[in-house]
Amino acid sequence: MQPIFVRFPTSNQIHFVIQLESLILKILSLLLAVLTLLLFSPMVGLLAAADTAEAATAKGVHSLDFVVLGLYVIGTIYLGYYISKRQKNRDDYFTGGGNMSPLLIGVSLFATLLSTISYLGLPGEAAGKGPVTFIGYLAHPLIFLLVGFLMLPYYMKHKVTSAYELLEMRLGYSFRVLGACLFLTLRLIWMAVLLHFAGEAMVTMLDVDHKWITLVVAIIGLVAIIYTSMGGLQAVVITDLMQTLLLYGGAITVLAVVTINFGGFSWIPTQWPSDWKPQPVLPEGLSTRVSWVGSLITTLVWYVATLCSDQTSVQRFMATKDATTARKALLYQLGLSIIVAGTLCLVGIALMAHYQKEKAALPAQQTANINMYSDLNTSFQIANKRFPNDAEIQSELQWDAATLKQTRRDLIGSDQWFPRFISQEIPIGLTGLVIAAMFAAAMSSLDSGVNSITAVVMSDFVERLRKNKLSDKHHLKIARLIAIGVGVVVVLGSGLTEYIEGNIIAVTQKSVNLLTTPIFGLFFYAIFAKRVHPAGVWAGTIAGTLTAILTAFSGQICYWLYLNHGFDPTAIGGVIAQNIDDSTGIPFEYCTDPVSFQWIGPFALSANLAVGMTVSYLLPKWSRPDTNHEDSCISQQELLPMTSAEHNNLDRIVYLTSGAANMYCGSCLHDNTLARALNAAGVETLLVPTYTPIRTDEEDVSIDQVFFGGINVFLQQKIPLFRHIPKFVDRILDAPWLIRRATARGIEISPQALGALTVSMLKGTAGNQRKEVKRLTKWLVNDIKPSVVILSNLLIGGCITSIRQHDIPVIVTLQGDDLFLQDLLEPYKSQALKLMRNLAKEADGFIVQSKFYQDAMSDLFEIPKSKIQVVPLGLDLEALPAPQPRSTSDPRTIGYLARMSKEKGLHVLTDAFIELKQLPDTEDIQLLLAGWRGTTNQEYAAGELAKLDAAGLGNDYEDLGTVDYTKKQHLLNNIDLLCVPTVYKDPKGLFALEAMAAGVPVVLPEHGAFPEMLADLEGGILFEPGNTTALAQLLHELLKNQTSLAEVGSLGRKNISACRDANTMASQTIAAIHKLLD
Repeated sequence: MQPIFVRFPTSNQIHFVIQLESLILKILSLLLAVLTLLLFSPMVGLLAAADTAEAATAKGVHSLDFVVLGLYVIGTIYLGYYISKRQKNRDDYFTGGGNMSPLLIGVSLFATLLSTISYLGLPGEAAGKGPVTFIGYLAHPLIFLLVGFLMLPYYMKHKVTSAYELLEMRLGYSFRVLGACLFLTLRLIWMAVLLHFAGEAMVTMLDVDHKWITLVVAIIGLVAIIYTSMGGLQAVVITDLMQTLLLYGGAITVLAVVTINFGGFSWIPTQWPSDWKPQPVLPEGLSTRVSWVGSLITTLVWYVATLCSDQTSVQRFMATKDATTARKALLYQLGLSIIVAGTLCLVGIALMAHYQKEKAALPAQQTANINMYSDLNTSFQIANKRFPNDAEIQSELQWDAATLKQTRRDLIGSDQWFPRFISQEIPIGLTGLVIAAMFAAAMSSLDSGVNSITAVVMSDFVERLRKNKLSDKHHLKIARLIAIGVGVVVVLGSGLTEYIEGNIIAVTQKSVNLLTTPIFGLFFYAIFAKRVHPAGVWAGTIAGTLTAILTAFSGQICYWLYLNHGFDPTAIGGVIAQNIDDSTGIPFEYCTDPVSFQWIGPFALSANLAVGMTVSYLLPKWSRPDTNHEDSCISQQELLPMTSAEHNNLDRIVYLTSGAANMYCGSCLHDNTLARALNAAGVETLLVPTYTPIRTDEEDVSIDQVFFGGINVFLQQKIPLFRHIPKFVDRILDAPWLIRRATARGIEISPQALGALTVSMLKGTAGNQRKEVKRLTKWLVNDIKPSVVILSNLLIGGCITSIRQHDIPVIVTLQGDDLFLQDLLEPYKSQALKLMRNLAKEADGFIVQSKFYQDAMSDLFEIPKSKIQVVPLGLDLEALPAPQPRSTSDPRTIGYLARMSKEKGLHVLTDAFIELKQLPDTEDIQLLLAGWRGTTNQEYAAGELAKLDAAGLGNDYEDLGTVDYTKKQHLLNNIDLLCVPTVYKDPKGLFALEAMAAGVPVVLPEHGAFPEMLADLEGGILFEPGNTTALAQLLHELLKNQTSLAEVGSLGRKNISACRDANTMASQTIAAIHKLLD
């Protein structure tokens, strides 16, 4: 499968995003203004109460609340209409154009997974069962690592509309259909469950009979369907943001009202409440409802399975630009979920205190009625094997309908405390906002489900089965019709939820977890399993699904067997019990679950993988016949070599550059500039970091992926175990952010300490890092298919043999290889040189930046000069500012801009400067120093500065330290000449080129590439290497005549502009590649 690269937004898309953000800000500003007014203005309640005496004492939903709710509904529908008018194609509808903000996506993903279920269920669970509910969120860091670094890079590489397209690549179309069908079923169940509970909550808040649930559900569904079918993913994401604000505002409001009513925070329990059952760390048995360990395992399994295989989640990630942005969205989502879940748990505890206080204050007659009602139900059930109906209760207790209704209302359970509190205790007007939040919670999951189901139906069925491609107009029309149809099915199916026993959390777990892990199992087989067989995948999926069903409904199955066949549930851990329905106050008999709902996901996944992998290994080895869509990360077939026709033209170049930890490296700067220029010239070039991410002082065009990650190759060299660790651990260790963090202190490792590692790397697949070589080769051959691969030096050439086996040409840019090599200790130096000479024979050619280096490398590595092309260094001149003329009143200044190390000759310059200052008429001459110094050079650099201080020149120099692009230009604009008297024979001299481009003349030693550079560019003067006295006298003479010095600088700038710009370097590189390959 050809990789799909990120498309950057067009100007129209950018303009639309700006308009959209403006609209969002206006809507949010209005909402926040109203919320702030109602929350923080004590006058609002007084003014509302002043209207009538009834308003001051009334409890329940006021007409003003309906106005607020109506405005919210109208606003969301208008947003869907607004966006629909600006959608032009399927990408805008399903992925928001593929470049949406990670914050918006993270909030939307959070809102989707939060839903009414969490908004109602978490407070009820915390109030009724205790804080063990929140323990599962401690698994979030591990979830972030597994999903963010194991799965997201793989998904974002493909940018598919439907996640189930990935299943077809490895397992075939039938499993794509299976995954899509399982998802459709799961999402329909999920939406039906949340709509049912949202309806129950709304009925409680509105204080109407339960027969109105169907109408309430229909209204919620209708609104969500309208704006989702019109606006697509953008409407979903933006309304999710607004809904999240309302959700959290509603929770905070409840906490504030309870705190005010209690006169402080006395509602926080100081001892373990009697209503909370013991919450063990380890489960005492399978029937233990909730335990700490069980919560952690369940949360981990559910989140990983949902985020990695649920279209609702995957579609959100696809709406971001790349894996890094998607990872940020994931971080926002997980972070928000912890904050909001914690708040909702506090809401539950606050409501528990409120209703305990209210129950204690009930009139004696109401308390007596509750006891009479409970006693009658118990005795009647024992005598008649059923509970009494309403007429029998009223007849037996001599009650009227109002008394029965009030008694049942007093028995409402913790799941309904939240909505009841909203309607009865919150001030008028603000109640409407919080009801809107409840309304929003339902819509946030419904809209996401409708949109993601539509995407799957269109991608996996409609488009896949059509012979002719749909136009964007017809595609959007069909998608919207499907969205409407899905919404109608969900609304009609929500009534079936009442047949599942348990509170909100239990019902959710029992229904949603039926198919979550079976779907994830398909992705496991497709991505991670080294050996799969279709029969094994089918067997595993069936086994996992059956396990989930038996676990989820173990109590109801036992109860059916108890009623119809006399089965004793206690034999397997079940108990026949009675309970009161939280929402209606009506009693019912049931069997407790022999296996807690907490184990549905873990048990189902374990059964799935155990059966599936066993069958796959027992059956003959299988490979998919159609390999057109095979992917390197999942394919086990042999890598296919590229044909010669595929690399005759330079359609795509992969440029492997060596990162230099946290240092500004001349080679990295050159490679980055060249890659940018090649792309500008129409040759797609991927700049791929090795070892570490690169650090540049200009726009970094490298990809957000590192091969031969420094942490990984080092551990594989030192610890054999790391040569066999799973791929997901490798991906975590190769994460750019982790490597940056590890190198943030500027740690520099000298060549002397890397001898064994260097030799091992040069051995390629015969070395300790063979796994890294194979990973790079698979990525190149199966994913990228480049016309040519360029290595930034021969030291990373251990991969040449493996790459060349697949007929991909390899060209090596030589830039400093000899300097690293000469510092290696024996026997590693000799071993490395031998390996490099052998690798040089396999490479298709070499590029160097100077004729000097062409001769040197030809001799060192025994390369024919015909295989080495010279491409002089070039600069992006457009990024450089125009030279700033120096004033004669400015102090005459010598500049140094290079790594502060011995090989760069800092000590030569400081000695020469001390001698210079002893000459006449040098009082105003200053020295301006800048450059990176790793830990290895800290002592050396400090010693040189101390030498200047000891000579009494402490006020005559300034040390800028490591400089970025802006400070570098500041330095170049404030010096009269640049002098970097290198001790080694520099093959490039990028610092000299940058100085001359800024109109600053250079003073350089007469060796390495400098003589030919200055012969071509005429922007500087040479001196005898290492002769500090000669250097001091030369500097003295040059600084006497600043006018002549400025003329030399101008000449250098002119010649660089004529022949050393980045575009010229790119053209010469393309010509050199063609010549080497021909």
